[in-house]
Amino acid sequence: MAVRLGYDAPLLAAIAGRLARAVMQDMRHRVKQQHGLASVAALHAGVFTVVQRFRSDLGLYVHLHCLATDGAYEEQNDGELRFLAAPPPPPERMMAVLAQVHEVIRAADDDLDLDPALAACVQLSLAGPHPAPGSPSAPPPMTLSAFAVKGFEAGIWGRG
Repeated sequence: MAVRLGYDAPLLAAIAGRLARAVMQDMRHRVKQQHGLASVAALHAGVFTVVQRFRSDLGLYVHLHCLATDGAYEEQNDGELRFLAAPPPPPERMMAVLAQVHEVIRAADDDLDLDPALAACVQLSLAGPHPAPGSPSAPPPMTLSAFAVKGFEAGIWGRG
């Protein structure tokens, strides 16, 4: 699937959209619970997503960076907005959100339609850096993740 995300813009958009909707939906429900509200209808959370298509060595590594509000805005009857904070999601909530995103991916076709020449280029880029003989080796990749569901990770990244 990682290969396909490198060239299938509609699939990548569907995954990014599902992730944003799942995060916002989860935030709205956590705000409702935290503040004892009757409904989530007047709540609006936000997610800003940036697609990064490469690692530090410029090899193909499609992944999403997301910034999410730490609460939701509630529409008041007078048209004003009130911000209601919520705590960060616990690991089990992040896993549930990632499981929802996985449904989009599971519904997608396999990578069978990938052109063989493109597949060879992609596989080479996935293999990592190829430093010239005698040159210093590349730094270790960013590897630390806090949550993982069926190959999809969310959490904190750091140099290993």
